[in-house]
Amino acid sequence: ALPGMQCATPVLHVTRLYTTCAVFFAVLLLLCVPALLARLCRGQWTPNAGIIVAHNALGWSFLFFPLVSRVVLASFHCHRLGDMHLLRADYISSCPTDTPGSMHTVFAFILAIIFPIGIPLFALLALIFYRIPALARARMKHAIWVPMKQLA
Repeated sequence: ALPGMQCATPVLHVTRLYTTCAVFFAVLLLLCVPALLARLCRGQWTPNAGIIVAHNALGWSFLFFPLVSRVVLASFHCHRLGDMHLLRADYISSCPTDTPGSMHTVFAFILAIIFPIGIPLFALLALIFYRIPALARARMKHAIWVPMKQLA
């Protein structure tokens, strides 16, 4: 495999992790601001505002999901070089699993729950809430049986 930008830019993995997550949550907040401003200006929460916020959050989450998940999961990929146990993402930092109580390790574990597990779970719950599997089955049944009835 060819080396990535990590060879050209000396950015620590911890900095990359914090920056990636900060950008994700900042853009997510900016996507939710119009609906929240409408709530503040009108004084009431319109039914469509919550749906717009959820759609924006889900869409942005899936757009950014692979990048953030890759950075988060790289926090646990370590390599032993001689007597040192280093983080494979930058080979400068020691492995965070060697210091289980550190802020970086705790933050990485929380993000590992939020991103690689939480976003697909949120999408599954949205599919179930909007009854997408049932709608798809009904559409498939309609697509198969109605043309067959017309042929008979």
